[in-house]
Amino acid sequence: MHLDYGETSLALAASNPMPPGARLSDGAHRGLAGIANRATLFDGVASSGPSADGRTWRTAVVFPL
Repeated sequence: MHLDYGETSLALAASNPMPPGARLSDGAHRGLAGIANRATLFDGVASSGPSADGRTWRTAVVFPL
């Protein structure tokens, strides 16, 4: 996990290894939607997805201060 407290924003990021052969599904992704919804309550922005090499899943949220 990474936390960056800047002058104008607070950024949180977490990375987790993806299991070999993991595939992205078209499922509901309710947990990710919940993170995004909560971020918007505080004018924040959430992003998530696999890294370029497909080995790590990264979720990040940035909140303005």
